[in-house]
Amino acid sequence: MDKIRAQSIDERSKIDYTRQRFNEWVQGSLIFYPLLFMLAALLLVFITRSADKNLLLQENVSDWWYAKSDIAVTISSLVASSMLAFLAIVFSVSLVSLQLANQQYSPRVISIFERSYTTKIALSLFIGTFVFSFMLLIFALRTHYEQITIISLIVELLLVFACLIIFIVFTKSIMMMIRVTYTISIIADETRQAIDENMPPEKAYIDCQAVSFEKPDQVIKYSHPPHKPFSKRHEHGVLKALERSTLVQLARKHECVIRVLPRSGDYINQDDPVVEVYGDNTLKAGDVLKALYVAPERTVYQDPAYGIRMLVDIALQALSPAVNAPTTAHQVISRLTNLLLIIAQKPEQTGAYTDDSHQVRLIQPVHTWEDYVRITFTEIQYYGVDDPQTRMSLGTAFDYLLEKVPEEYKPPIERQKALLSGNSDHE
Repeated sequence: MDKIRAQSIDERSKIDYTRQRFNEWVQGSLIFYPLLFMLAALLLVFITRSADKNLLLQENVSDWWYAKSDIAVTISSLVASSMLAFLAIVFSVSLVSLQLANQQYSPRVISIFERSYTTKIALSLFIGTFVFSFMLLIFALRTHYEQITIISLIVELLLVFACLIIFIVFTKSIMMMIRVTYTISIIADETRQAIDENMPPEKAYIDCQAVSFEKPDQVIKYSHPPHKPFSKRHEHGVLKALERSTLVQLARKHECVIRVLPRSGDYINQDDPVVEVYGDNTLKAGDVLKALYVAPERTVYQDPAYGIRMLVDIALQALSPAVNAPTTAHQVISRLTNLLLIIAQKPEQTGAYTDDSHQVRLIQPVHTWEDYVRITFTEIQYYGVDDPQTRMSLGTAFDYLLEKVPEEYKPPIERQKALLSGNSDHE
């Protein structure tokens, strides 16, 4: 019987997927951290006000701990207005940086600024400090004491100093992010992490009986859930992620095999066939489609090819006559060579997943080694053939990969090298 290498899916895989989904949502969201800091600021206000009230009830307290209430009003109003100015500055600087990145690198790298933790923390800390100062101002205006203790004011001043420090860090971060080398490094690091998470070592695979695909018993078409505006499935978009553990458990329950048709990153329209079922025809489409995460744009965390795509776009932008920065293309080619070498050192993906009984329950199409090589080099060769530095960088990359990759991975590299030699001869 034919055998196929497959990955085993268990309950832990579902936990890992949930964790990845949550981390991905946090990285792409501008709501989570500001909301968290706002709630923390409200809690901190009540804690410090309670400490102030308890201190007022104490006897023999040093005069150092007291201040006039009008001083608290003045300081709180000044800090609150200053935080609004800081927010305006952060927003303006971020907007300018996004415009520069869009023009110089690629529209796809804008997500780096959106996912920057430094930007999120800066905005959140300024918002949290504003909320703290505003609430403290309200409490100070409503107090009937001429004197109050200064615990809340000390905390407020500490928050101001923290804002100054994070503003310096934020400015440094923006200066780094608009440097193309830093941007390339961030994308390469995220892609490398995605490769490690989606391409496990050889020990993660087991040999199972292969599945033959003939006529499917059921074909499920894509549809958007009605009356669910916050669903993870948009009306149409790219396949951002797949909840494999859910599909494996569903297939095991119905004693069937589920075959997903689109790859991660493929575009899906309404009523497009997305899943074929072999061995059963009673699966509910809604249960199957729950495991598909369809969004307007691609991300790297289940789609390493998208990270390579972003790096290639930066190289193509650098090679365009409007920018004409071949050194940037050289830096990208170096990172791409490293990523391809990492992929070559991983066992080849099969897209097959099994349940606990080692029976294949899920098949998902994946990118092959030849796909990765084609995505990496074809367009750079086409647009960079007239640049000597780019041709030299590509030749060096091909020689390096041919020396390092396994024998079975060499033919696609050799074809790319032959194409480069043909272009050079043509020149």
